[in-house]
Amino acid sequence: MLFFILCYLDEDQHGLLHHKPAICPASFTLFKRNCLMSPHTLSANERLHSLIGAYPGIDHVLQSISDLERGGRLSEISSPYLAEISGWSYSKVREVLVILESFGVLNIEHGKCIRVTQSLDALEANEDDVFRIVKSHIDADEKTKVFISHVESEYAVGDKIDGERPLEELTPIGREKIREVFLRLECAGFVLREGQKKRIKLCTLQPLLE
Repeated sequence: MLFFILCYLDEDQHGLLHHKPAICPASFTLFKRNCLMSPHTLSANERLHSLIGAYPGIDHVLQSISDLERGGRLSEISSPYLAEISGWSYSKVREVLVILESFGVLNIEHGKCIRVTQSLDALEANEDDVFRIVKSHIDADEKTKVFISHVESEYAVGDKIDGERPLEELTPIGREKIREVFLRLECAGFVLREGQKKRIKLCTLQPLLE
């Protein structure tokens, strides 16, 4: 079923975002979440491949995870192990694990992988599943919910969101956790970040607080 949202976000010569009339097809999931469609809005599959594609060497890491799964050694899929085989920093490995978990590729508990939930040879993502996974992480942490409430109340759809440092001073979670939460929001299509630019709020975050 398709709905149509009659606006999109456009940036003027001063870098300010404005709502402009247009006819944009949107999935029922996006319609339910009251998203304003942007010319840059990607499907769940496109977001998955765009995000993991930003990590050179990701194919080698995914292959290593597949090998561990086939060998029944899932508990070894941890940040230290992946940092060792990839040569990445711990923080970069953590980002990749957050992405794979948010898209339902891995099931991770207490820093250890307990299940690989889909084939790593043909990664696919479902919009509703990604939303459910991201919301479950937010529901499990009261401080994260306070942070989400702050972003929802202080920034309108289309606004550029401040960086981690000022947000850390105003909310109860640290900078590393803020980056993780924003990455999950990006996986679910609520925010967009291109390169080192400020993140843009694409959708209301209210469904994550219900």
